Amino acid sequence: IRDTIHGLNNYHPQHSDTKIIPYGKWSYYQRDDATFLKGQTKLFATSERNIPGDHNLENITAILALADVLHISDELVHQTVKSFVWLTHRLQNIGIYGGIQWIDDAISTTPESTIEAIKTFWAKVDTIFLGGTHRGYDFSDLVRYLHTYTIQNIVLFSPSGEKIQESLQKFIKENSSGDRAK
Repeated sequence: IRDTIHGLNNYHPQHSDTKIIPYGKWSYYQRDDATFLKGQTKLFATSERNIPGDHNLENITAILALADVLHISDELVHQTVKSFVWLTHRLQNIGIYGGIQWIDDAISTTPESTIEAIKTFWAKVDTIFLGGTHRGYDFSDLVRYLHTYTIQNIVLFSPSGEKIQESLQKFIKENSSGDRAK
């Protein structure tokens, strides 16, 4: 991999000083199920983070790579990851009301970010609110996840809610077991 990366670094003569720094699986900055790693060095446990979601584990490996480039210590990254407060309206636990846990993910504005939120809280997602401004997204992957994770109640807001409904109806028709919600 390093030889390949070295080759990529020199791919374009005008950008021969450009470095490509991979992160994630099979790279220098990575994680296993329990630990963030830099090479073979264990840095800290993946459970020592204050932000949910497997996708954020990958984001933290990117932070490790960037921190190294900027000469930021591993300990500072560790302390930051442990105490990080994420954005309001993004995977935000609002609390339990009427026996229902409420998660605010209102700024999850792409199908991909909504999918990651569903994957993060899937066992707890009974009802989901989707829609709003239509930005031309394809909702077919999102619809598959809604079906796979058997979310019981889907509330849709126009105008993109109409597009999501069309995708849901198409998915149901194509996979017509007839047992899915309306």
